[in-house]
Amino acid sequence: MVTKREIESNDVVPAVGGGDHRRERPGANGTWIYRPPVATRGMDVEVVSYATVRDAIGTKSVTLELADGSTVEDALRELAGEYDGLGALLFESDGGIRPHVNVLVGEENIRALDGSETVLADGDTVGLAPGVSGGTVTEGERA
Repeated sequence: MVTKREIESNDVVPAVGGGDHRRERPGANGTWIYRPPVATRGMDVEVVSYATVRDAIGTKSVTLELADGSTVEDALRELAGEYDGLGALLFESDGGIRPHVNVLVGEENIRALDGSETVLADGDTVGLAPGVSGGTVTEGERA
């Protein structure tokens, strides 16, 4: 009787009866060892936040582990899912990123790239800063 058992991709497990676990034929007792393909590790992306976004997160910087090929929108949705109230700061009711939120990948604004569909790479830094407005003008100053 031939049996098969699944092991974690990072485990090193000898075939029953000894021998190399990576062989392409069954072990001495007819047992095959199946080693699934190593899953992609994904990537780490640092998110640096400012002003009200930083207040919602509670820290200036967090690291997200994302799947390879993730976009800026994927990263922001992941982040919003982890922190209460952050989604309302980042996203409009239709799901788009609020226009007053400045999102940078490295030093480049995503508006100059592919917008929310900008694909991230391992080690990228995403900056989140809400637009700043307000203040007062005193007599003699330009508005």
